[in-house]
Parts: sequence; C-alpha cells; structure tokens
Amino acid sequence: MTNSLYGPLDPAPDAGWTDGQPRKGFFTDTSICIGCKACEVACKEWNAVPEEGLLMLGSSYDNSGSLGASTWRQVKFIEQPVTADAPVDLGMPTATLPGLSDGGQRTEFRWLMESDVCKHCTHAAC
Repeated sequence: MTNSLYGPLDPAPDAGWTDGQPRKGFFTDTSICIGCKACEVACKEWNAVPEEGLLMLGSSYDNSGSLGASTWRQVKFIEQPVTADAPVDLGMPTATLPGLSDGGQRTEFRWLMESDVCKHCTHAAC
C-alpha cells in the first residue's frame, strides 16, 4: 500500500527488512529542553553508534556539525542578538540594566534551539 504524497506506508521492506520491525522515534519536549545534548550521547550509547570524531567548530556549543552516518540526532544552537529594550515592547516592567548608565543600550543574546533528527528512514523521498 502506498500514499501518493510521500511513499509507502510501511518503509521496512524498502529498507531490506523481511519481517516488520517496530518503528522507533525520539521526541523532545522543547518546553523543558536546556540543550545539554545528553539525549544525543544517550542515543549513541544505547544504539552502540561510534562518534564521528570530535570537531571543535568554535562557532557555537554544537560540535557535532550536522547529521551523518553516525549522528542520528542533533540539537543545534542558534545565537540571535536581541536589543535590551525588547522586554519593554512586551509590556514587562522597566529597570536599568546592570552595568549601564541611564539611557544606555546593551546587546544581549537569545538562544534558539532546533532539534534536528534524521527522518530518512521513515518515508524517504529517494
């Protein structure tokens, strides 16, 4: 049985499995995720997946780079500059920021996390 929008409903035979294997997934509650990457390490240990090498990229706290043959789960960090007056626009109380004289402006960083999980094995386009 297939679905014309995204392929077969059971991709196990296309992956070479003769008997149906139970599907596995990994869900992250982004409301409590702090980006510690423990889920990445635990996934590799649980599935006996070797590391692809330690890459010190220097661009962020993320050193895994991207998804790959041995990296099935990745949490990316995106640093986005935010001006100090953004909370005022949201109706929050105003106060002088530490280290600034009155009327000064300071650039702060806001952390955005993007959970990137390999989705190739379920309904791959190729």
